[in-house]
Amino acid sequence: MKKIISLQVFLFFTLTIFGQQFTLSQKTINLDAATGGSLAKTVQITNNSTTDSDFTWTLINASLKNTWVCTLCDPSVCHNTPFNTSNQFLIGKGKTKTFTLDVETNSECGSGQIALAIKLDSDPTKTDTLIFNLKAWCTAIEDVKSKTPKVILYNAADDIQVSGISDFKQVKIIDLSGRSIATQQLNGNDIQNISLPFLPKGVYIFHFEKFGIEVNVKFVKL
Repeated sequence: MKKIISLQVFLFFTLTIFGQQFTLSQKTINLDAATGGSLAKTVQITNNSTTDSDFTWTLINASLKNTWVCTLCDPSVCHNTPFNTSNQFLIGKGKTKTFTLDVETNSECGSGQIALAIKLDSDPTKTDTLIFNLKAWCTAIEDVKSKTPKVILYNAADDIQVSGISDFKQVKIIDLSGRSIATQQLNGNDIQNISLPFLPKGVYIFHFEKFGIEVNVKFVKL
């Protein structure tokens, strides 16, 4: 019985390690900032295999605005735009290293993307994709107020539906005295149901804020 259990544990360990020989802490990153600001993010890559391993990243997409200056640092070296199309790097067994992207928008608004395919050199079937979605707002006031939140549905059950909120990352619920009752994270959709089962009936305010622009929307909890 002990031999069978040991064999099962060994098989599970082997499948776990070789089934996922490296991992990324994040695979898709959405970055935004007001024009003139910088977009920066660090992502960890971990070598889960039992040996030191060589990896190669290959550039899938590099769509940037003309004046944006971009620096990509992989685990071995930093690259400035225009990037190389690929680069190899080494990670020791069980070790974690980083990719860091830093973009200076230089007062040019718009959207862009950096996308990389990362593969394990000893087994090219072990691949993953790292994507940075980038956005510099043309003007904070113009872009945020272009989609002013508004309550479009009262739901007597527990939810209140709000539209025009794709540009906001969170909402605060405030009572009429100005007391903050709760904060909820938003998912980036333009129309969302905000769940308020804990809230007594009455009049309240949704408070949205981005880049110093504050938007308050009064609503009634039925």
